[in-house]
Amino acid sequence: MLEIPDLLWERSKHSGKLHLRKSLVWKDVATQIFYSLSMAWGGLIALSSYNKFHNNCYSDAILVCVTNCVTSVFAGFAIFSILGHMAFVSERPVSEVVDSGFDLAFVAYPEALSRLPVSPLWSFLFFFMLLLLGLDSQFATIETLTTTIQDIYPKVMKKLRIPITLGVCILLFFLGLICVTQAGIYWVNLIDHFCAGWGILIAAVLEIIGIIYIYGGNRFIEDIEMMIGKKSRLFWLWWRMCWFFITPVLLMAILVWSLVTFSPPTYGSVLYPAWGTAVGWCMIIFCVIWIPIAAILKIVKAEGNLCQCRSFESDWPYRKVFFIQTQMCEEESWCSR
Repeated sequence: MLEIPDLLWERSKHSGKLHLRKSLVWKDVATQIFYSLSMAWGGLIALSSYNKFHNNCYSDAILVCVTNCVTSVFAGFAIFSILGHMAFVSERPVSEVVDSGFDLAFVAYPEALSRLPVSPLWSFLFFFMLLLLGLDSQFATIETLTTTIQDIYPKVMKKLRIPITLGVCILLFFLGLICVTQAGIYWVNLIDHFCAGWGILIAAVLEIIGIIYIYGGNRFIEDIEMMIGKKSRLFWLWWRMCWFFITPVLLMAILVWSLVTFSPPTYGSVLYPAWGTAVGWCMIIFCVIWIPIAAILKIVKAEGNLCQCRSFESDWPYRKVFFIQTQMCEEESWCSR
């Protein structure tokens, strides 16, 4: 057990209560959940599209969420045990030992590993783990992009899958060169502050509104039941509460709260100039503006108008045709990627 003095413990608890009152903390928490589960990034949708139609997506979702949470708790013990030891040795509260983010991975952890027996081995394993984490994230990102291209241009992707995948990798490589310049750490922090924060929250809010309130939550449940079988109304009670009320309200509250209490980004003691903040907002706009553009194009090309809302029964034949086509895909494998 860690021997942390009572004074440091009380100061850490008081500091924790103050941090819970900040919108930035809740925004970072929501962003971390989205990132670790790959929600609202497109990764889950892209990778799950390779499953068979009758795959039990419900049990998969539960398993992934439980595994993610257990892993996070285990990682929390590993991280805060080291931070607690460093706080005890330096006689400072945990909040003053090291800042979160890059300092935690590249300053605090290497310093702690250097004090372990056979420290070169542990240091090698730690940074090798970071390398594997980065590669794993890139695999999911590249697969999301190539799967999107596959769905839009299936014939082209079937013939040129390797060149297109290589081209996407090269393009992302050149886009990332700015992050390894002398000012690269400031660009990384700016991208992380804006795109990985508000951008993903906005995308998540639009996604749940589009599925539950525009497409229809009941239709969505019926689609799931086509894959995993009929379930009772009691089974879907909790999920209806989450999808129709709890999740959109929490996401909107965090998003609005973080926007109202917005402060210019900083890195350490360096305050970003006004043009840097403007660049950050432009990056967010560029990321999310394609959602309403695509929606408007779909509405313009669709038959009828917004007032002509079809009922669930009238929509069923189209979805039944999709169900039959999907069955054919599985049996004949003519649409396998």
